[in-house]
Amino acid sequence: MKTALEWYIDEMQNFEKGTTEYFSSAAILNHAFRMEKEQIIDAYNHNMTGFDKLEQEEIGLNWAEDYYNQTYNKNK
Repeated sequence: MKTALEWYIDEMQNFEKGTTEYFSSAAILNHAFRMEKEQIIDAYNHNMTGFDKLEQEEIGLNWAEDYYNQTYNKNK
């Protein structure tokens, strides 16, 4: 699995060649930010809670989402 940054670099290269499904570089960047958020949440779930994302959702826990928001969304 690629990191969000690796994916972004690949997609920007594809964008420059005209071989991507994205219509703008901003759309690629937005998608990379969403990927990064999911990767951070998945890593937190795997390493800190012992639950994967689906297990957390089943039991109603939002620890990973809370961690992400407290750590990365301080300005929002």
